[in-house]
Amino acid sequence: MKATKRAWFLLPAGAALAIALGQPVRTLAVHYWFSAHMLQHILLQLVAPPLALLALAPPENHRDVAENLSPKAAVAMWLAGVGAMWIWHAPFLCNAVIESPVLRWFQFATLLLMGAMFWWPIAGPRRQWRLPPPIGILYLFTACLGCTALGIVVTFAPPDLYGRYFHAAAAPGIFHDWITTPAADQRLGGLLMWVPACFIYITGILGLLNRWYAEPETGVIPAAASQPGF
Repeated sequence: MKATKRAWFLLPAGAALAIALGQPVRTLAVHYWFSAHMLQHILLQLVAPPLALLALAPPENHRDVAENLSPKAAVAMWLAGVGAMWIWHAPFLCNAVIESPVLRWFQFATLLLMGAMFWWPIAGPRRQWRLPPPIGILYLFTACLGCTALGIVVTFAPPDLYGRYFHAAAAPGIFHDWITTPAADQRLGGLLMWVPACFIYITGILGLLNRWYAEPETGVIPAAASQPGF
């Protein structure tokens, strides 16, 4: 892929950051809705990092001299990506983030960092650090299962799982009629982690399948060369 085409990935990556950290999502996430908070996390960890990494990918004729990614490193990157979502949605940490602006910005930074770590073996700029497509598909599928489990837990948990949001005031203005109860807000947040997040992983899996089938086959003798007299 040409550098000019790759650079276009920076636009949606920047848009994801702007939506996650700008208004009205930031205010809704801090003061009113858990679902807005969950939307922030999805954009910061699952949308912006892979798009930014795709923009940094080298041209097709680039020769990489890096060593292959070790299995231990791949496992660590998987744990960083999936673990970030689980850790930051522990109720005591989630409530603490709402109360502390410093902790909140630290959370944003770690989500971006751990998101980049997670997506590096899939879309990183060093091809030799990318997982082979079959392993990458397993990598993303198991991550999807991890996010699905978190989404199910949040969706069906008691509505006061995140006390700060349970006791939050009603959202102002036009937002007041969108989500009417804390229980509905928490269920929506769980569904966001459950469905759209897995759709992102499935998109990555489809990209790996396309890469896999586009790879030239090795060990195949051309038909012309296999015939006598040529």
